[in-house]
Formats: sequence, structure tokens, C-alpha cells
Amino acid sequence: MEVSKDALIASVSRAKVELESVLENLERTHSFDPSETRMIAHGLNNLLTVMLGTIDLLSLEIVDTSNERVREHIQTLSQTLDRTKVLVNELFNSSSLTSANNDFEMVNLNTMVLIAVDYYTRVAKKKGVDLVGIEAEPSLEVWADRVGVAVVLDNLLSNAIKYTGAGRKVWVRLKREEQSGLCSVCDEGPGLTQEDLDRLFQRGVRLSAVPTAGEPSTGYGLAVTKWVMDNMRGEIWCDTEYGQGACFRFRLPLNPPLK
Repeated sequence: MEVSKDALIASVSRAKVELESVLENLERTHSFDPSETRMIAHGLNNLLTVMLGTIDLLSLEIVDTSNERVREHIQTLSQTLDRTKVLVNELFNSSSLTSANNDFEMVNLNTMVLIAVDYYTRVAKKKGVDLVGIEAEPSLEVWADRVGVAVVLDNLLSNAIKYTGAGRKVWVRLKREEQSGLCSVCDEGPGLTQEDLDRLFQRGVRLSAVPTAGEPSTGYGLAVTKWVMDNMRGEIWCDTEYGQGACFRFRLPLNPPLK
């Protein structure tokens, strides 16, 4: 049975809402049974194994496709599940989850942004928000972790649309700098106060802006984004003026570090 794009988008959106709810509940959790956590981790590991196997089969089915975006989607999904499997195994073994094992490679930042914009354009339209495409930098490659870049773009675009009202715009720009690639996600939302900026990227902190359509917010998205950027040895910051919208920008190196 063929699944429509709208149905797939609705399913992803529901999953994101459920994840936000889980994170919020975890913040209020004071104790847990380690043996129960290990059992859940074991079950998650089994599910991930099934999903990775399914992706491998799907890759064989589309081996002759000329659609580069399809290949990018499959590769990103596969690497994301691989990373999740590692984290689940660490959880099962009661290991620390404070570090990340990055898989660095040359990543086409333009392609990654196009994939993210392609998805969030549909989300924005449902809110009456105009998501403006990127300024073209087709050969802009950066030294980064593909999954990490996808996580950062997902959080920044999701937030920009979440806090932007109907009839307003969100736009994405790419710029090649001398030693790095710069990506900016800007919106026409309420902007941030100085108090917000002082607490920016802190875990569990809700800022002054309120989602324009009642979307959930736990205060974890930007904290995760900063953590991912730090692990990729990149930079992220926000240029904003209260009442004039916000521009979140991140920078990643064009080349691997010298050994």
C-alpha cells in the first residue's frame, strides 16, 4: 500500500510531539529501575536491527536509481539508525551518554539543506508560513558528521517555523567563507530578549517566545543543537533583536583538521 507524503509528514510530526512529551516527562523523573532500563534498551536494539535490515533491502531495490536525493535520504537514515544503535548499546551497558562518536566526512551542505527545506516547506505551508529556499552554493562541502548536520538543521528549521506566525517568512542562506561554510536560518518571529540570550542553549530552559500554533516546547532542542555542534567542532550562535525576529547561524570547516 502506497503511503502519501501528507500521511508520512503527519506521522513524523506525531513522532516529534511524542518525543517532546517523553523528554518533558524524563525531566520530572527522579528515579528508575536499572534492570527495567536494560530490558527496554535490549528491545530497542532488536527494533533497530530490523529497521537497519529493512534499509539494506530498500537500498538493493533502488540500486539503479538516478535520484541523488533518494540516495542521500537512505544514507542519512542508515547512519542515524547506526548511531542510535550505538547509543542504545551504551545505555544497555550503563555507559556514559555524554559523548558522541562522530563519523566525519566531506558533506555537501547544500544538499543537506535542500533535503531539510523540502520537508519543512510542507510543514510551513500548513501554518501559512513562507519558507524561502537557500541561496545556491551547490558545491559547498564541509567537514562534518552527516547525521549531526541533519539534527542541527531539523532543530533550527523546526524552531523557526514553530515561532513564526502565519503570513510571515522563514529563510535559509548558505555562504562560503575562507575556511568554513556558514548556514543561517532566519525568521520573522518575536526575536529573543537579552535574558533569553543569556540562557540560550541551556538544557530544559524555555525562552520567552511562545509557539504560534500551540506546538509543544520542552527547552531541549537548542541544547541538543549546541551539543551536536560542539561535538563536530563547529560554532553556533544567534543574531537577534527583540521584536525583529532571530537568525541562528552555524559554521563548519571546509577541510579536515591537519594531523
